[in-house]
Amino acid sequence: MGTVFWKFNADSCHVEMVGSTVNRPNNSNANITCDCSFENNTCHIVAVDFAFNYLTGSIPVEWASLQLKFFSVVGNRLSGEIPKELGNFTSLTYLDLEANQFSGAVPLELGKLVNLKTLFLSSNRLNGYLPAEFAGLRNLTDFRINDNNFSGEIPDFIQNWKQLTRLEMLASGLKGPIPSSISVLEKLTQLKITDINGSPQNFPVLRNMTGLTLIVLRNCNISGEIPAYIWGMTSLQLLELRQKMDTVILNAKTHMEGEFVRAIKMSNALDDKLVQKDFNIADEAPGFVKPLIKQFNATVTNNILEIRFYWAGKGTTRFPVRGVYGPLISAISVDPGSRARIGIVSPTPHGWVKALIV
Repeated sequence: MGTVFWKFNADSCHVEMVGSTVNRPNNSNANITCDCSFENNTCHIVAVDFAFNYLTGSIPVEWASLQLKFFSVVGNRLSGEIPKELGNFTSLTYLDLEANQFSGAVPLELGKLVNLKTLFLSSNRLNGYLPAEFAGLRNLTDFRINDNNFSGEIPDFIQNWKQLTRLEMLASGLKGPIPSSISVLEKLTQLKITDINGSPQNFPVLRNMTGLTLIVLRNCNISGEIPAYIWGMTSLQLLELRQKMDTVILNAKTHMEGEFVRAIKMSNALDDKLVQKDFNIADEAPGFVKPLIKQFNATVTNNILEIRFYWAGKGTTRFPVRGVYGPLISAISVDPGSRARIGIVSPTPHGWVKALIV
């Protein structure tokens, strides 16, 4: 996996060095856990955590003989297809391949990981359909496939994942509608689905998910009214329902009950006009530490110019630490093009900037 510096102490089951540099990157992991309780005091590697080590290449298929329960290579530069041999890790409960460069279809063999509780595939280049064999992953509690290029509709078999507490499909490439069977996932605490194309649909039935703390259903072609029971969810902290056509009727001020509910409506706009979509700085920048300048024209009315930055679900939020969102903007300048004077430029919540033109 592109490891130039590698040193493993088999006696202590300890990784002393791993990676492409002598000094490990900040926040990187290099942990291996062994279990020596097998017959004849035989030791087996049961956990591998090589997160954030800038590893390259592919996952060695030879590792398929390991009896792993935990496997994480999040935040590396691994590429190629996900090896189907990972399906041999039948004792695996945690699999994290997030924020790499894996491509192609997800191997159906992963459907054999019936003990799996956590599966992270976000921020790769995966395509094709989610394997029907995933219907057998009945022990899943956390499933995330954000920022990919999958095809097809959100599969109805997610109803089998009744232990699920967190479901994330942000800009996954999947299409709508959200299957009605999602209503049986009563243990959900976080639900995030965005940017699905398809026919208009009503608000999904979430009545029995009383433990929900976060709901994000952005650009899901939802129309009509928000059900009254939503405002009675006392654990709910965030509700985001921004739709492309703004067809959701939202009146949070008069319906909030119990815990505070934040209703966020965001877009990437300059004075209510979309000027840039799916901006990818990695593709457009001329190189490292080199400026990239974008120019846009706007007509200012009422002396206020409003600029909004909107994260559309593409790109990882794991770097430098989990939770980092938004565009890499270092400066904004406004040229009035006349004798007008720029008075105030101030940041506001959710990536908004306001400038007063006087």
